[in-house]
Amino acid sequence: MSKKKSSVAGLGALYARVCGMDVHKNSVVACVRILNAKDGTVQSTLRRFGTMTADLLELRQWLREQQVTHAAMESTGVYWQPVFNLLEGHLEVWVVNAQHIKKVPGRKTDMKDAEWIAQLMQCGLLKPSFVPEREQRELRDLTRQQSKLVQQRNAVDNRIQKVLETANIKLGSVASDVLGVSGRRMIEALIAGEKDTSVLADLAQKKLREKIPQLQRALEGEVSEHHRFLLRQLLDQYDFLEKEIARVSERVGAVAPSSFRAAVEQLDAIAGVGERGARALLAETGTDMSRFPSHKHVGCATHPIIRNAYATLAAKNPIKCSTWRSQPDGEQSTGSFRRIFPSTRRFFLSRRATPLASSSWIKRDGDRLLLLTKYHHGFHTIRLH
Repeated sequence: MSKKKSSVAGLGALYARVCGMDVHKNSVVACVRILNAKDGTVQSTLRRFGTMTADLLELRQWLREQQVTHAAMESTGVYWQPVFNLLEGHLEVWVVNAQHIKKVPGRKTDMKDAEWIAQLMQCGLLKPSFVPEREQRELRDLTRQQSKLVQQRNAVDNRIQKVLETANIKLGSVASDVLGVSGRRMIEALIAGEKDTSVLADLAQKKLREKIPQLQRALEGEVSEHHRFLLRQLLDQYDFLEKEIARVSERVGAVAPSSFRAAVEQLDAIAGVGERGARALLAETGTDMSRFPSHKHVGCATHPIIRNAYATLAAKNPIKCSTWRSQPDGEQSTGSFRRIFPSTRRFFLSRRATPLASSSWIKRDGDRLLLLTKYHHGFHTIRLH
């Protein structure tokens, strides 16, 4: 379907040939606006395409025939990504915030949306969102996948403890890590049918052997065949997720460039920031911090889960940023933070946010972006850019 019309170019145009796209799951409506420099008129052409690869290749060919130099679309779910991937490198593609477009009422159809996006872009009224390079996007997909797997593993861990509690096995009240070496051996013995609490407690390793009397009492319960079936299934699921997490971690290490690995090592040196958390952060922001005008933009460019915590904190004190601590895998410990800075901890928890590492800030100092971490003796500073 194609539709053409001509009109007078209202505001001054910055780009002569642009395209606005309204992207949906099964269709893309594209509007090409071409400015006639002689008489100041604009010719608009509207076409609808599918979202299959062949349809998007047809869209790309049509934009090439129209000699379009700039294209813009809203960041609609994940539907914009296939369009962006196929157009990237052939013309300048902008992904814009929908809120910058939706503020104007009365434009509700796909055709009008596409035409409106094209008009705003041609007049220079849109601002492109940060879309990293393909290599970084792939790293970001891997670290997000790993975070999801860690969440699932932690959920299985909680479920195992819940099943133990229903069987009145109080292992979690004595052992700090139910799925540690000792706890795992005891659970395996319970699944195998062992009921002698002395035999079960004797499976403890290292320091946990000092608590054998407590373990004997904690391991006295009512474990039925139903509980054994659930525990076996959950342990298998836990082991599977552990292997998948390791696979993703190996993949990240294999595809990450040397600059990425060097930056991970730099952040890993901070107390409370682990390798996985550093990878997750850098996969979101990249290693080039010059693209961020301020520390606020660093926080907003990270994962949506991080963004929520940052927004809560920034409302009261914009120079503090709860970045890594909000990662869903919970790798960054707040143990040292609780011990060393109890008053600061109360300040953050009262605002439902927790600072990075022990107590850290991201701050712009002239043309430098600094990461400050507070310790007993003062501040440890790492230059991010």
